[in-house]
Amino acid sequence: MRFVTITSTHDLQETTPAAGLTGQGLAGLTDGDTPDAHWALLDGRTRLAQCSLWWRRTPAVDGARSGLIGHYDADNADAAQALLGHACAELRRAGCTTAVGPMDGSTWQPYRFITEAGTHPAFLMEPAHPPAWTDHWLAAGFRPMAHYRSTLIRIPDDESDPGTIPEGIRVRPLDLQAFTQELDALHPLCMAAFRENLLFTPLSASAFKALYQPIEPRIDPRLVLIAEQHGRPCGVVFALPDYLNPDRDTIIVKTLAVHPDYHGQGLGGWLTAAVHRRARALGYRHAIHALMRDDNPSVRIGRHHARPLRRYALLSRNLEAQ
Repeated sequence: MRFVTITSTHDLQETTPAAGLTGQGLAGLTDGDTPDAHWALLDGRTRLAQCSLWWRRTPAVDGARSGLIGHYDADNADAAQALLGHACAELRRAGCTTAVGPMDGSTWQPYRFITEAGTHPAFLMEPAHPPAWTDHWLAAGFRPMAHYRSTLIRIPDDESDPGTIPEGIRVRPLDLQAFTQELDALHPLCMAAFRENLLFTPLSASAFKALYQPIEPRIDPRLVLIAEQHGRPCGVVFALPDYLNPDRDTIIVKTLAVHPDYHGQGLGGWLTAAVHRRARALGYRHAIHALMRDDNPSVRIGRHHARPLRRYALLSRNLEAQ
């Protein structure tokens, strides 16, 4: 077996994917944040495993230089161990002291593994992967550095009024006819709201718009509420229907962002209650609060009515102890 760097789709076409590959690793050459390297493990011409690496513009972890591993795909456990060992060695050679993954370049792209699957079917835009992949990484010495959860809330028929909005703030639905302009206005709000998040990296306005524009056809503007003061967004709750749910009775609360200047005023709770109430009026009966970090204040919103749906983890490995 041998490791090779993949730099183009032509390089991939020169190999044959093993039967157990999912194709997710192909994103390293086509989508998301451009990696610093993309490696594949070959047995002859058969591709057994592959992943992308980032180390040049990655965020620090507790002051240490991090390297990221993403666009992961592996046919079997042995191939996985060989690939992850090689990836860690490459990141260590590049000067990184911590390897983090799975993460496709940044937290704006897919990241996290499922650690407790539960029985609820997958929902729209949820990370998906073979269950064995989590075990691959744990066997390679990775351990959880952050835990996340998705919860399911049954919206009561008599969902209460969210109450009085903080003074001077007005709330309106998204204007889908001016979607690009709306994204331009929401970009600085989201950068400010998320800048203290684990492994945050800033995103340009054009890249921010590129993330949301593909899902425009799936957006119901009545489920996206923007709070404004003096004509500028200070909070947003972004929900959309779960089109994977055959009953079409569930929304996904994907994003809740409040500008730091408005923390402590109850704006996040107000927006969440308001979108619940609006969803119930539209005929939805359930809300999934998706992919929240366990220690994020958003977990506390609606916690008395929520039940666990799925758990996830972001993993890391110390490269200095090798």
